[in-house]
Amino acid sequence: MTTQNINLTIIVAATHSLGIGKSGTLPWHLPRDLSYFSRVTKRPSPPTNPALNTLIMGRKTYLSIPPKSRPLPSRRNIVISRFPRPDSFNNDGSTWVTSFPDAIAAAAGGDGGGGGRIFVIGGAEIYKLAMEDERTRNVLLTSVEGEFGCDTFFPVDVRDEENTGWARRRHEELCAFVGEEVPAGVREENGVRFWFELYQRL
Repeated sequence: MTTQNINLTIIVAATHSLGIGKSGTLPWHLPRDLSYFSRVTKRPSPPTNPALNTLIMGRKTYLSIPPKSRPLPSRRNIVISRFPRPDSFNNDGSTWVTSFPDAIAAAAGGDGGGGGRIFVIGGAEIYKLAMEDERTRNVLLTSVEGEFGCDTFFPVDVRDEENTGWARRRHEELCAFVGEEVPAGVREENGVRFWFELYQRL
């Protein structure tokens, strides 16, 4: 796989005002969304592909993962950081790079020469870099109803199809893309309403 022919997929949960975080963490607790994230980012595409999928994230996002779950299992974890890699992470299986292009290069040179899907999972600065990159073709959006005093925001409202160059796909297309039957419509958990969507660059 070369860096020119890859496709990037963003996966993110955001409110109507594009809030994605507060004080370095998620301001909602949605176990079903976390399970969806885990299944989708682990699942090979096509199912017979032996290559692991790759997760690209910033340092703060990596550090926000509970230590017992770091690195996120059954996926390649690539961390973008301007700071040196902490000694405690030298042997944890993660890959640390200093820029978004370096992360793409590391992802393209993955297991078996690449081939797995590449997901961008945050935070806001990394999402911004990904949205500016034409190789980002898909956004898997969990829309969260309500406002939570967020202080971190997703950079582009992909729901504004007329002005952003992104289009919402039918539910059947979402299911086909992620490889599972995704529940349609609004769900509710811990008093928070949410639903799953797929947007693709036009």
